[in-house]
Amino acid sequence: MKITRTLGAVAALFTASLLFTQAAKAQTPIPNLSYNVTISNLNVLPFTNGEYFLDLNLITGSGNVTNTVTLSNFTFTGGGVDGSNPGNYTNGNVTGSFASSIVFSSLIGQGGQDNELTEAFSTNVTSISFNVNATINDEVVGNGVATPDQFYVDVQDTNGTYIPTTDASASTLVSETIASTNNSASVQYFNGTGAAAGVTAVPEPSTYLLFGLGALALVIAYRRRSA
Repeated sequence: MKITRTLGAVAALFTASLLFTQAAKAQTPIPNLSYNVTISNLNVLPFTNGEYFLDLNLITGSGNVTNTVTLSNFTFTGGGVDGSNPGNYTNGNVTGSFASSIVFSSLIGQGGQDNELTEAFSTNVTSISFNVNATINDEVVGNGVATPDQFYVDVQDTNGTYIPTTDASASTLVSETIASTNNSASVQYFNGTGAAAGVTAVPEPSTYLLFGLGALALVIAYRRRSA
């Protein structure tokens, strides 16, 4: 009877693990690139006129393929965005909202197009975090050198001045070149003056499967000891 119950528990746990893995796969399209962005220590920045702006950009590359970058699960710790600020700005192919998700799309035939969203956030915000999911269709230009789409994240003041970073050649806190050779480790991030940016990978579906198998082994070991 104990063996029957053990096999039943094993089968149920393994089935749950597989279902969880399948659900994870459904939520993480492959070969999309997914990662998390965190910008912290924002409360130490010398705010100008009360607010700073989160600036999000997808620059269209050579323009012969379409990529989308979807941002979701926004968290503004300590405060939120100021949707009424007259300095807020949207340009190009951008849809959605911070309450759900924001989608940027590159535009075929419009290389160099800046698809941009700039939104003010309150002075009591200490950190901003969100998830990024980007398609990775490679640009192709005959026999020439293709220019890939580029995704950027930066912070600027009310005068439109970008917060400088520790890399003198960059004004962005996070930058991603959209290419099939990239992974989450390829996403660049820089510390700003006061602010600190970070990027972490979103767990792949296989991670959840390994977790399920590990739990399965623990159940089997426990049952053996109980017998």
